[in-house]
Amino acid sequence: MEQTWSFIRSYPWLLAAYVAFGLFTMIGLTSIRAVKGRLRYETWYHLHLYAYLAAALAFAHQITAGADLTGPAGWFWIALYGTALATAVWGRLLRPLRLTLRHGFRVGRVVQEAPGVSSIHIVGRRLRGLNARPGQFFRFRFLTGGGWWQAHPFSLSAAPSADGLRVTVKALGDHTRDLQTLPAGTRVIMEGPYGDFTAGSRVNDKVVLVAAGIGITPIRALLEDLPPGEARAVVIYRARTEHEIVFARELEELAYTRGARLVYLLGDDRDPHAREALTPRGLRGLVPDITDRDAFVCGPPGLVRHLRGVLGTLGVRNVHLDPFEL
Repeated sequence: MEQTWSFIRSYPWLLAAYVAFGLFTMIGLTSIRAVKGRLRYETWYHLHLYAYLAAALAFAHQITAGADLTGPAGWFWIALYGTALATAVWGRLLRPLRLTLRHGFRVGRVVQEAPGVSSIHIVGRRLRGLNARPGQFFRFRFLTGGGWWQAHPFSLSAAPSADGLRVTVKALGDHTRDLQTLPAGTRVIMEGPYGDFTAGSRVNDKVVLVAAGIGITPIRALLEDLPPGEARAVVIYRARTEHEIVFARELEELAYTRGARLVYLLGDDRDPHAREALTPRGLRGLVPDITDRDAFVCGPPGLVRHLRGVLGTLGVRNVHLDPFEL
């Protein structure tokens, strides 16, 4: 301990380097799936913002005490950090502000879809210029008193149009509970669109779409974007009870107009029928030609991992995953 304190007093910015090491360690530990799953999204998000502070502290020590970072090497290292900083500022600040000023995003209305689940309709100007695709997601920052500093990712739950965008949110934490009662007219800052969980990524003409819980949101949007045709799409929707089904009427209308087959799997994890349906034999029974289809899966991370293994066992080659993990 005495030697460490002597180093801290002798070397420039060494205390900052120790602090940076501690922050990076914390960020790494909270990124482990088992740890991350126990944290509220808000807690996890704010802990990871300390990565910027850690990088700045480590940089100060590297430049002042790094024997190899002198002359051209030092300037090159500074240029690398400067490029990373400029990229972060553009992606996290300037681009979202540019999108907001151009499109004027605001909340049009909030509609309750199921207990604890609401759809937020977002309106603005020239929305087709976003070039968003069904299945993609944005990061949203709703400018309310307690929410302006939080950015949350939400998938589109309907195909985007010139009239607006729609996301559907389940109350899973403090912030998402507040979003259930957003007042109309609330300004919104958005980043995106992101992701390739879209109809354009498929290889086969036929698809099977598997959703669980609130994971139905991008699946419902994706179904709207798929070409119609008899049995081209099979939608398997896992929910614990009939009351937890979101978009029941919309899904049934889309299935009818697009020639898709809609299958509800109701029951909790102890229900043998629901468990059996998502085994290799169960999926083969529901979709006999499943190996000739692309598979799109969205839901809790545990279910997504399970289905990835099941689909691999069945020999499904083109699998597209979107685990709902914040």
